[in-house]
Amino acid sequence: MAKTHTLSYKRIIKAPSSDVYRYFTNSSLLREWFSDTAHTQPRKGGRVYLAWNDGYYMSSTFGALVENKKINYTWTAPNEPPSKVLITLKERDGSTVVSVSHSGLPTDRKSAKLVKGIDSGWKSALENLQSVIETGEDMRFTMRPMLGITGFEEMNKEIAARLGVSVTEGIRIGGTVEGMSAAKAGLKGDDVVVSIGGKKADTFPSLTNALQQHRAGDEVKVVIHRGKEKMTLPMKLSKRPLPDIPWTANDFAAGVKKLFDSFDVELEKSLNGVTDEQASYRSTENEWSIKDVLAHLIISERDNQGFLTESIQSAQRSYDNFPSNSEIRHKAIFAAHPTLKELLAEWKRAQREILAMCEALPAEFIARKGSYWLYAYGTLQGNIHMNDHLRQIQKSLEQVKNKK
Repeated sequence: MAKTHTLSYKRIIKAPSSDVYRYFTNSSLLREWFSDTAHTQPRKGGRVYLAWNDGYYMSSTFGALVENKKINYTWTAPNEPPSKVLITLKERDGSTVVSVSHSGLPTDRKSAKLVKGIDSGWKSALENLQSVIETGEDMRFTMRPMLGITGFEEMNKEIAARLGVSVTEGIRIGGTVEGMSAAKAGLKGDDVVVSIGGKKADTFPSLTNALQQHRAGDEVKVVIHRGKEKMTLPMKLSKRPLPDIPWTANDFAAGVKKLFDSFDVELEKSLNGVTDEQASYRSTENEWSIKDVLAHLIISERDNQGFLTESIQSAQRSYDNFPSNSEIRHKAIFAAHPTLKELLAEWKRAQREILAMCEALPAEFIARKGSYWLYAYGTLQGNIHMNDHLRQIQKSLEQVKNKK
């Protein structure tokens, strides 16, 4: 029998073992600290599927589980021999001693890189697990640099034909955030990103993976297509801005309301005196009208409600790709709210609904710091998304005024 190697790790996490156990067995919670994709059935013989944006994945089934105490499964991944993972949890004075044993790993020279990668992966993952549970912060996210792009979508043949580019795979960006990496490097709306730092970045998962290889301050080359021209631009990666996260439902709701109020002041100024005809104007078939932008904002808040509900229940959906905008949803909004006045009223209602949910956040959800932090961070960055669409509205108004 060939010799095998065992990797062992131990961490003390300030949380009861029942909480830690769920982070090792629940699909949504696994995605918050360990893998980019996870599908689990936490019972003997239930599936364990974990995948990462770099293409690596494992697929197996759980062995005997002892709730809040022990988890084990076979680690089966492509092009490597099966190995075994045993996780034991021992609660002590309100904290949990987490012990991980990954056994059956090959010892031959050809497998040295594989074992080194698994060792590095467990060390960083367990460090992140502790951060997520104790502080809420996902280090894969907080340590990752930020491009500062808005309104992006994955390419297809139709978008390529519209933009006149030669690639059908890539990330079309809608715009850039002033002062961030993309803007400083000279990227513009409708540029198509295909690689960053020598790594493919032509899908949302691969873009995320390319950024995860770097830290803020790193200098990389970004390859883009602008019209018929292919360009390689130097880029210094920006630090991701991290807002202060309020830790009560009322304070969080107040922060979200402040964002809405600030946006609405500028929105009302921009739309003062605008007619339904002007709000329906599209400069081209593929450009959004003001009504389209408002429909999108309404839909975004409705989706936000769904995401919050899933987060509270630890039952988040998993997507193969980042969902793009759908014209059919806009048409449905217009069928129910055809005028500019009605759209603005519905936008206000959508705000009130999400604010009511924020005010009513269950204490146990906020106490699950990783899930709450992830939701709060994304929501409190909503001004970037809204302001990007405010500029889109203002651009549409300029086009209306300038048309002959």
